[in-house]
Amino acid sequence: MPVCDGCNKVYAQESHLSRHTKTCEGIAENARKSFSLSRQLRRLGRINPAKILKRRRLDSAASGSSVGARSHDIPQSSRAGPGSASTSSHDQRRFDDDNSLEIRQSSRYRASSHREDSPFDDMFQLDGQDISMDDAQIPSPPRTSSTGSEMTRDDVENAPLPEPNKRVRRPTQKARAALVDALPEGPGALEPAVHETAPAVRRVVLRVSEKIRTTANSFGLSREYQLRPTCIPDMDLPFEVRVADSDSPHTKVTQKRAIADIIFPYPNISSFLFGYWYRKGSDKKTKGERKALVDVMLDPRFDSRDLRGVNFDRIDEQIATDIQSPWGGNGWRTDTVVIEVPTGIKATKATKRKQANAAQSARRHDEVDPDADKTPVHRFRVPNVHHRSLVHILRSVIEEDPASKYFHWHSYTEHWQPPDPAALPEQVFGEMYASEAFRKAERELLRSPPEPNCELPRVIAGFMFWSDATHVAQFGQSKLWPVYGYFANQSKYTRCKPSSRAAHHVAFVETLPDEFDDWLRRHGINPTDPLLAHCRRELFHAIWTLLLDGEFLEAYRHGIVLRCADGILRRVYLRIFTYSADYPEKVLIASIRDMGGCPCPRCKIRKDQIPGLATSADAAIRIDMARHDDDARRSKVSAARQKIYKDGYVVNSDHVDDLLKAESLVPTVNAFSERLSSFRFDLFLMLVVDLMHEFELGVWKALLTHLVRILHSLGRNTVLLFNERFRQVPTFGRSTIRRFAHNVADMKKLAARDFEDILQCCIPCFEGLLPSPHDESVADLLYLATYWHSLAKLRMHTDSSLKVLDKVTVAFGQAIRHFADVTCPAFDTVETDAEYASRGRAERRRQQKATENSNGQAASTNAPMGKRQRTFNLQTAKLHFLGDYGTQIRFFGTTDSYNTQIGELEHRVVKKRHGRGSKKHVVPQLVKLDVNETVHDRMAEELAAASSPPPAFKTDVEDVGNLEDMARHHRIAAGVGERIYLGDWVQEHRTDAASKDFLPRLKSHLLARLQGHVSVGDEPQFQPEELSQIHFQSDCIHRHATATFNYTTYDLRRDQDTINPSRDRRNVIVLSNEDRDDEGQPPHPFWYARVLGIFHANILYREDLKPRRMEFLWVRWFGRDLEWAGGPSAQRLDRVGYVPEDDVSGAFGFLDPAEVLRACHLIPAFALGRTKDLLGESLLARDSAHGDWTNYYIDRFVDRDMMMRYLGLGVGHHNPVGFPSEMDAIDPPLEQDYSAPPSKTPRSAMPTVNDPLEEIEVSDSESEDTDDDDDIPDGYEF
Repeated sequence: MPVCDGCNKVYAQESHLSRHTKTCEGIAENARKSFSLSRQLRRLGRINPAKILKRRRLDSAASGSSVGARSHDIPQSSRAGPGSASTSSHDQRRFDDDNSLEIRQSSRYRASSHREDSPFDDMFQLDGQDISMDDAQIPSPPRTSSTGSEMTRDDVENAPLPEPNKRVRRPTQKARAALVDALPEGPGALEPAVHETAPAVRRVVLRVSEKIRTTANSFGLSREYQLRPTCIPDMDLPFEVRVADSDSPHTKVTQKRAIADIIFPYPNISSFLFGYWYRKGSDKKTKGERKALVDVMLDPRFDSRDLRGVNFDRIDEQIATDIQSPWGGNGWRTDTVVIEVPTGIKATKATKRKQANAAQSARRHDEVDPDADKTPVHRFRVPNVHHRSLVHILRSVIEEDPASKYFHWHSYTEHWQPPDPAALPEQVFGEMYASEAFRKAERELLRSPPEPNCELPRVIAGFMFWSDATHVAQFGQSKLWPVYGYFANQSKYTRCKPSSRAAHHVAFVETLPDEFDDWLRRHGINPTDPLLAHCRRELFHAIWTLLLDGEFLEAYRHGIVLRCADGILRRVYLRIFTYSADYPEKVLIASIRDMGGCPCPRCKIRKDQIPGLATSADAAIRIDMARHDDDARRSKVSAARQKIYKDGYVVNSDHVDDLLKAESLVPTVNAFSERLSSFRFDLFLMLVVDLMHEFELGVWKALLTHLVRILHSLGRNTVLLFNERFRQVPTFGRSTIRRFAHNVADMKKLAARDFEDILQCCIPCFEGLLPSPHDESVADLLYLATYWHSLAKLRMHTDSSLKVLDKVTVAFGQAIRHFADVTCPAFDTVETDAEYASRGRAERRRQQKATENSNGQAASTNAPMGKRQRTFNLQTAKLHFLGDYGTQIRFFGTTDSYNTQIGELEHRVVKKRHGRGSKKHVVPQLVKLDVNETVHDRMAEELAAASSPPPAFKTDVEDVGNLEDMARHHRIAAGVGERIYLGDWVQEHRTDAASKDFLPRLKSHLLARLQGHVSVGDEPQFQPEELSQIHFQSDCIHRHATATFNYTTYDLRRDQDTINPSRDRRNVIVLSNEDRDDEGQPPHPFWYARVLGIFHANILYREDLKPRRMEFLWVRWFGRDLEWAGGPSAQRLDRVGYVPEDDVSGAFGFLDPAEVLRACHLIPAFALGRTKDLLGESLLARDSAHGDWTNYYIDRFVDRDMMMRYLGLGVGHHNPVGFPSEMDAIDPPLEQDYSAPPSKTPRSAMPTVNDPLEEIEVSDSESEDTDDDDDIPDGYEF
């Protein structure tokens, strides 16, 4: 563990120690004493400074000769080969004769050998020669006398020579990767406060605003707080927390109790262990469950005799009430909601006369009810609405949940200094607590007057809500509508994992029961669709009125005093930031019409204006016609309700529509408006964008569906070829790109993650299937759609990347309009088989319902006679939403913080609990199970603090490997592996084209690395006598099955790729080693290779007595197709191909694993076919017996980190100065407005199909898509 020399503090990482040494008083004091002593010794002539400071100087970077780039003209395509190149900007390395590795740094990284105005100038000046501080070792301070008196001249003369610091070991070969592969780290230390006086507030009060900044960390990230933070939770996070897909940070409970008190009401530890296994395990019998049960039974504390007589059912009931909670139970409540149902009976003269007579009779008999309505209104009661107090959730989380120690109570602005010192700092957008929304709420709170006699820190606890209905049964119609709450103060990397327990179940929204129709008929009301929709809206907002109760409003206005997990007492104010939902629920929350004339919940754009996405007029509409929860809106709703409930008009009458239809409003009092409007809360602003439903299951699904219709119009063979190509797309990552279904064109049972995979891999699969020029325009559209999706899904944005997103949005809007106006009319498109069958099933259901409503009388059966013509529709709200992403990211942070994927993941928890219940009274059982699991987790954390933890359960967490290995650049198994004897192997494969010169090439590669020639493609030619210095122990090399490469992602997370030469995942990228071209343009940043084998060898070099292990990859090089224009400027994927075997740059070679950046995804260029001209007969290296693919496309959009490597804006990538950036590659002109062209008659590409419905065999159980837990793209990939 690193230890500070000044104060002896121990730190977990070198980066933490390095940050501490900048401010350590002990180190500063030691330096002052050492300087003073050395000055005195030098004046006395006792020592020679040159000898004390003598140290081997580092040589300047050697200048290499540019042999040429990897570019050669070959048939079919021109490719760049692996020839040698000029000296790169990376650290140059070489081995000394003593086999230690010496690092030769370029001038950019070396400190100047002379510092102006330095107090050390006279010390480090000897005989007119400057000695750099970088080359000096400052002596340690001498031991002082026991008296502590100041040293005299005699004391100095008799003082022992200062002890030198511990020698810094020069980096070895294994440590080279760490020099360029920086590990993720937290923010820097706080700088001194800079006070800025704000304008006068009120009369004589001056408010002082602090601008507290942190120092920049090694990635150039710094923060600016609005006031001095009481703590920075992520400053000293352990390394494993920054590893992708790792467990969330858990803090031990500091308050310790007796074990019997912790596990109450369990009578003993054995019953608790058994109950914990039952509650935390899976509802299925798996091998993991079996192992967990064995661990419980083998636990030394477990005694099966203690289980006798234990009533677990009673214990479950006690735990479900959370009897140990200091807040009075579990916070769950059950209430009855009452909604008012309008009668739809208008007041006529006859009814008014009748009512007057009835009123006169009531007054005569003294039976007047002063609370009775003048117009009859029926009230319907919905019982058993289960909901949880929001304030109870806040108290229990802040004061009891150890995870709240990592809550961020203070917002900040994050900045990034790009590698180029001349570049301006850029703002970084990511976490919700670092967003403008959080900063604005904090500013408003701090500007408001504090509570009387309260000087506690005032902070904000931000709620982020999510809700959606979901099926919980594999068969049947059982549904649930849960509402989840998350805290914006918690990191999104924690919130996205169900295992972190960051989701808090707030309520289960009840729907109108089936008997509601019967109830309406009994009261003489016709259950029309508009009336039922109105009642559903009334019920939803009545439930939210329960949640936003008086206790919540009190905490919103005055805050509540809580002792947080870090021990600090704070006054916490509740705020609501976001509400994530799909479109049908968004309009329900916003109280607007579903797909009305103004379908957007954030602005009042008309449907016919939606196709003008990303035009100047569209941008003006989003600003000038934005929705606001103002008095005008509330007055219209109030007037409409007066018409309905007082005047007796029906919900969809003209009188009501005249008031509301122009803005697509509905006559429902919005709960958020009613409760929070006095706080200037804008309910429309909290309805954030939703990438999953709006793009992956919205715009992209609609686009893909119509492209498939176009393929069907071109003939069945085109569709078959399309499906065949997708089946040949290789997989990538652990689950990033999976094997595609047998028939992609059918789009059966596809979830959001499947549509995402199709999008990322579709460009090569569509290539050449459409006639020109439509094939080219579709290729442009697909590239822009994929590019936009990858940008919108980023977890960390900067000012520059958001500008790119804005430009790509403009280009995508233009491309999709061109597709709708030009490409689509050129084809006669009709329904696909799946659409036709789905319409037939819907028609049969409507006929069955009509038969039931006609009291058993047979209804007309008009089955569809043929496939209908289908066109591409641009007038959809989801297309319009794409223009809001840049604005929302700038205000709320990146979309992964509030995407509905997080809620979909929590659906898995609900479905798992549903499977454990009896399926009767489902919601009460789910409430009990939720409390049971929460209490058991709390018990387990306390037991862990008491050094008596229960067995761990990690059945839902992916295995990310050994965390210690994640800190290394790569890992190849340390074992022996498969022995390959070189003589036998070379003889066995002597006729294989790939094995030509295998042994001399291998020796040349190893010798070049030993002599310091480590640049890729810069290996010199050696003479045979030089190669004879390399000897393989036992004349063998050792083959390994896999190699794992770790890397820091663009958003400062640690991730890994695994390479397996026998599978699809075998391609890697390395930094290119090329010069700029003749026009001064930077080269392509990467080179590509296919790994044919992973090896290590035990090498004896020269007179070595002990062999050294050297790892290497045997690769087949790819070269760029120089006749193909790729990249965003051309809106095409980059294309590569195998280097021919007779190319002078070498088709095969060896690669140091330390040079690999990460794995890459290459998709064959299916339209160009295969060839056997690039390589002779080879079983070792060819793609297949049919030959090699002529070219491959580089899938730069396979994941977010890969896209950012090409864009050149990755904060965590440490790109050097001059690294090529694609920021300005797409810059389309902004259109002023859009008007749809006149309709055209499409050319007949194929006759309309009139197959009878009976000939289509599609199972009714097949669903087109679902919005439950399967709709989760990879990665969170989360």
